[in-house]
Amino acid sequence: MLLTAFSANAQVVYYITGDTGLGLDGWSYSPTTTLTYDESTKLYTYTYELTEAGTYYFVFASNQGYSWDEFNDFWRIGPIDGNETVTLGVQTTTQVAGGDYGAYEVTLKAGTVTITFNAEEEWFKVENEEKESEEETYDTWSVVGASTILNGSTDWNISGTDNDMTTTDGDTYTLTVENCTLETNTTYEYKAAKDHAWATSVPQVGNQSIKVDETAVYTITYTLVVSTSTLTYELTKTGEAGEITHTYNIAGSNETLFGASWDATNTSTDMTLNEETGLYEWTATGVALTAGTVSFKVCQDHGWGTSYGGQNGNYEATISEAGTYNVTITFNASTHEITFTATKQGSEEEKTTITVYVKADAAPYLYAWDSSGTALNGTWPGTRMTGYAGCDDVYYAEIEASAMSIIFNNNGSNQTGDILGLTSEVGKYYYTYDGNGNYTVAEVESADELCAYTTETITVYVKADAAPYLYAWDSDDGTALNGTWSGTQMTGYAGCSNVYYAEIEASAMSIIFNDGNGSQTADITGLTSEVGTYYYYYDGAKTYAVANVESAEDLCADVYTLAGNLTSFFGTSWDATDSEGNNTMEYDSENNRYVWHGTGFITNEQLASSTDDNGIRCKVVKNHVNWIGNDNYIINTDNGLYTGGEYDLYVYYDPETGAVTHEIKQLSIEVNVTALEYGTMYYAKYALQVPDGVTSVFTGTVNDATFEPLQTWNVGDIIPAGTAVVVNAPEGTYHFAIGDTEATATEGSMLFGFDEDATTSYNGSEEVYYYYLSWGNDKDQTPENAGFFWGADNGAAFTSSAHKAYLVAPQSTGVRAIALPGATTGIDELSTVNYELSTAYDLQGRRITKLQKGVNIVNGQKVLVK
Repeated sequence: MLLTAFSANAQVVYYITGDTGLGLDGWSYSPTTTLTYDESTKLYTYTYELTEAGTYYFVFASNQGYSWDEFNDFWRIGPIDGNETVTLGVQTTTQVAGGDYGAYEVTLKAGTVTITFNAEEEWFKVENEEKESEEETYDTWSVVGASTILNGSTDWNISGTDNDMTTTDGDTYTLTVENCTLETNTTYEYKAAKDHAWATSVPQVGNQSIKVDETAVYTITYTLVVSTSTLTYELTKTGEAGEITHTYNIAGSNETLFGASWDATNTSTDMTLNEETGLYEWTATGVALTAGTVSFKVCQDHGWGTSYGGQNGNYEATISEAGTYNVTITFNASTHEITFTATKQGSEEEKTTITVYVKADAAPYLYAWDSSGTALNGTWPGTRMTGYAGCDDVYYAEIEASAMSIIFNNNGSNQTGDILGLTSEVGKYYYTYDGNGNYTVAEVESADELCAYTTETITVYVKADAAPYLYAWDSDDGTALNGTWSGTQMTGYAGCSNVYYAEIEASAMSIIFNDGNGSQTADITGLTSEVGTYYYYYDGAKTYAVANVESAEDLCADVYTLAGNLTSFFGTSWDATDSEGNNTMEYDSENNRYVWHGTGFITNEQLASSTDDNGIRCKVVKNHVNWIGNDNYIINTDNGLYTGGEYDLYVYYDPETGAVTHEIKQLSIEVNVTALEYGTMYYAKYALQVPDGVTSVFTGTVNDATFEPLQTWNVGDIIPAGTAVVVNAPEGTYHFAIGDTEATATEGSMLFGFDEDATTSYNGSEEVYYYYLSWGNDKDQTPENAGFFWGADNGAAFTSSAHKAYLVAPQSTGVRAIALPGATTGIDELSTVNYELSTAYDLQGRRITKLQKGVNIVNGQKVLVK
């Protein structure tokens, strides 16, 4: 009871006091927090925004009333003798404090708390509206770079939001850009920036780039992992590209020369295509230049998204002395090579000739031409170079020109690509040439140094049905090392007819094998001159494999491996490369065939599978890349797989006929034991050794509705062939090794079996019932319920599964369930067959005229009536 009384004109005020975490005054003896009264509802309320979930305590108080516990000038309204737990949303009857003070206890979540108090009806309730969790915010990351590979039309737009990435966890961000038309031989640069600023980016230094092998329309998906500073992309081709045209102009540092400083939109530096040379050209005459460096880039389509310079990002040319110059800049749109020629007006050039030195096995031809395309040393293929007196493998040619381009060749064949930008200002140039179309710039300063110069080379050998093309590029800067795509066709190796090689001057490179007509392997990276020589197999299309050989002679010999479906036999499933090194077929010279030998396990489940992968399936692979034949070679129950277990397998391959054959020998038998912890087993032709983990194996007879073991085998013992047995073991799979030891079984066992599904039978003269191993009706599958039960009505013959045992018992036994040792099944499941009552007794030995409910003795046998 509230027990509050008022004077006639007194105004009652109700307070609430309690925990400060609930916004209250902390159990003040003079409470100050009043409840708000609503005249229309006659209810008092207190509302508070709770910031921290937890358990809180409070009581009410009033300024008038009577109570035996005076609370200063206030009367306390709360639990008597201890705390009272309040259920949210439920009306709770108020009490007058008495005895030890208690409080109302309530557990709340962060959010709005409303306490409603009804003074007249003497109840209150607490309501709690949980505060919605604020959506977590993450850093903003966006992709900036060439507009060709991003949304929008502005290159390197750091402030734009069109390319903001999305994230769900603040670590992995993604962005998908559609309808990007990308071209081969073009580099598209990009990076990820945080919060639309350059201060934090991935990569922090430099940019990443995208290159494609086919000009087409693509969808690009960018993925950024902030925690590892990893930025990647994935390309999906979505369409063919139409005709693509570009404009090129120059943006650079010298305003006097270019009219503006680093202005990609400057149309006064637009380059013109020279139809004869195929080069874009820009010329300025009479330009006053000071001595120093001129830096510039060639910009595509008046933007920075795709631009070309030198190894440091910009092309840099040196003006050695101040003067008035005629300047010519050329650009090869296919190779992206740039030349800069500045000829000083009003004086004779200090150097009017250019001398070219080359190190080669034989004197090559040199073809030279100027910027207008005019030949400088005769028509193609030019003139043969002259031997240098200092050594016998260096040659030279001196050409009168202020600027030129050259090609090395072998009298018209095996030519290099165009070598551009040679000027009389430099004067002398040094190269190496391999005679097969490949050249390198030699880092020397004289012809004598070139004599002693040794190049870093990488030699690649490959075994293939026909000479493939090899495309090689520098691992550091992506520069093609043996011509533009698709590279050069490899040279036949003299040691055999199907091995080819290429020697590339490089310290580190990546390669692609291809057929010269569109079919190619993936990038093969990481080749170094430190290793020097690499060996591969190639199928002529898209597949390659590393050859584990040490010489080209070793590569000449074909290698055959066996790949298959079961990891227990073949390691990695269907591994043509034989990555684990276990499946090489050895050559049998006596029989002119290849042989694979291995052992492995196959389960009963795999044998019985209805899928196309059942049994053992395998295929011969030639040189790790060529699968022989259209169909898999299959070994199953039709040709050697007897049942689940371990097998010793030989597979033979005849390279002349293509025939695959095999020999197989079973080493063990798989037996599965269920939760019943009993199973049966029968194998006519195998003596089997009891494996570890098996409790016991036994035969037996039937005595008084109970199975009695006749002969028992333990771990390590040999079970004679043709012996039907019961296996007692914990639930699991067991492998019984096929033994060589002769063994005999004790006669008299009533267990029998077949190697195939067959109808049970018995050769004795007496009438019998037939039983199979199972557990009691409505019973759990546990060892206590294990026993032999009729396999058909009235104990008739039934179909027994292959390799399972069945039990035979005389019909005089009169039961349809026979208990195993220690089980109760035999008494729980006794048969109720018809017997002559003249021979029936109860368990006290008294003769009865009709069967009674319970156990009866009929003809000396127990009969259960339910």
